[in-house]
Amino acid sequence: MKPTKVFIYSNDTGLSKATANELVNVLSKKKFEIASKYDETVDLIACIGGDGTFLNCVHECRLPKTPIIGINTGHLGFFQELVPSELEMFVNHYNDGNYTVEKIHPIRALITDRDGIHEITGINEILVMGMYTKLAHLSIIMDDTPIQEFIGDGILVSTPVGSTAYNYSLGGSLVAPELDALQLTPMAPMNTSAYRCFRSSILYPASKKVRLVTRKSTVGDKLLLAYDGLTREFSNVSKIDVMQADDEIHLLRLPGYDYWKKLTNKLL
Repeated sequence: MKPTKVFIYSNDTGLSKATANELVNVLSKKKFEIASKYDETVDLIACIGGDGTFLNCVHECRLPKTPIIGINTGHLGFFQELVPSELEMFVNHYNDGNYTVEKIHPIRALITDRDGIHEITGINEILVMGMYTKLAHLSIIMDDTPIQEFIGDGILVSTPVGSTAYNYSLGGSLVAPELDALQLTPMAPMNTSAYRCFRSSILYPASKKVRLVTRKSTVGDKLLLAYDGLTREFSNVSKIDVMQADDEIHLLRLPGYDYWKKLTNKLL
């Protein structure tokens, strides 16, 4: 039987580097193979850092199908499952098959402009907003049904795992990861005699597609799209379609994992 191949992804903090070295020692003693880079032959990704490092890892590995175990050396660590002192315990659980797999469904946006169609993918969220202090004027269409002429700073679409991130800061709802739902949250919506924009988030089935169509001055303006801490600028956008992606990210969870306990300890 070939040895299990592990790719270690780490940020540059002193604690993360020390944890990576210790993990190499633990894995080597258990006859695991350490991969120098990620490819499809890797059996397991060990991600050392915080939530930001996890998101960077997923994007740099191009939405890997390989299971990921998170080791928290950061702050909140919603995605991370271990702390550095639990490395040997984890390896024993892994060898025994004593874990579960949490499936994370990203979202993707198809941006149509004069140059064609561009695609971005978010694990936590995708935010569409005006550049600098410019407002975004967008028609919001759910499948084929227009639901709002929106004007404000922007619109954020988040996944259940992303509900605890920027979405929560904007006043959005916390969503259990078991729910197959997406969330539409307004960013500084206008409420005047001319515009009556929705002010609370909308939870909707993940099978539905949201289309954002640019209106009035926004048609010729630049738009900023932010996703998982990354940003891209687009000009002359006509529409943006946001939907659940077909990809799945597989996150390992150990015995005793309790989402509600983690939520209470870290956020509430």
